[in-house]
Amino acid sequence: MSLEEARNRASFKILTPEYLPEGYKFSYSIITNNSEYSSDPDSHYETVELIYAKEGASIKASIVLTETVYKNASTYSIFMSNGTDVKINGTEGKYVSGEAKNVEMEAGRY
Repeated sequence: MSLEEARNRASFKILTPEYLPEGYKFSYSIITNNSEYSSDPDSHYETVELIYAKEGASIKASIVLTETVYKNASTYSIFMSNGTDVKINGTEGKYVSGEAKNVEMEAGRY
């Protein structure tokens, strides 16, 4: 879906990058909300993925920015308990490295 469609559908403000490497532009977005299929309200979350691609590059070269908002603060705390503290443009978060490299930041809850 387009970025505008994602902004209209998401229950929180979607953050977008101020800078992208040369040649990358927004390609598409995905929104997942597990409250649509989970009966446990304490485990509900909403995720927005923004995919930025470089023309002619492999899909593996895409940049995927993911924001997840957890309804329950304790569920969110589990994810934030790991990683290295970082600060990006004044917003604190956690850098988590694994198969993918992630920066987890608290942007709010829905």
